[in-house]
Amino acid sequence: FSDSYILAQGADELFIIDQHALHERVRYERLRENMASWESQELVSPLSLELSSSKSEILQGNLTRLIELGFGFDSENNLTAVPQLLLGSDKLEGFLSDVLSEIESGAQRLDTVENLADEVAFMKSCRGAVKANQKLSLPEMTRLLSDMKTIENPWACVHGRPTVLRMSHHRLDGHFGHHG
Repeated sequence: FSDSYILAQGADELFIIDQHALHERVRYERLRENMASWESQELVSPLSLELSSSKSEILQGNLTRLIELGFGFDSENNLTAVPQLLLGSDKLEGFLSDVLSEIESGAQRLDTVENLADEVAFMKSCRGAVKANQKLSLPEMTRLLSDMKTIENPWACVHGRPTVLRMSHHRLDGHFGHHG
C-alpha cells in the first residue's frame, strides 16, 4: 500500500507493516550478530602508539583479549591490525585507550566495544534499508516477512518506532458493524 506498507494476513489478524522500519530492524539484528567476531584487518604499515607505561603493561597483560577483539601488535606495541569496524577511523588510539582503561578497571563487559558495535550497526542498518515510497516486488515483500520471523524483536525499528500495526478480525468487524 502506498509503496511504503505491506498488508498481510496472519490467523485472524490484519498486519500493516512499515517496510522501511522492519527492514531497518532486520538489518540491525543481522549486523549486530555479525559484529560479534570483530574480524581483524592487517594495517598496511604499523601505527606507533603513544601509551603510558601503565597502559603498555595493561596491553601486554591482556594481549589475548585484545587479539580476540581484532587488534594486533608487534613486539614494540605498535598497532599492526585493527577490527574491520575501525578501518579508516581517526579515533583508533582513543578507542584503544578506552578499551585498556576498561580492562584495567576489571570490567568483564567492555562497554566501549559494545557501544561502537551498536553505533556502527545502527548507522549501517538505516542507510541500507529499503525506503518508504520504494516499490517492492511480491517476492521482496515475502522475503522481508520471512526475515521478520528470524529476529528476536521485529516489533520496533532501531529508532524505537513501531514496525507493525495489528488489527484483529473482531476489531474490523466491530468497526464496520458486523456482528458474528
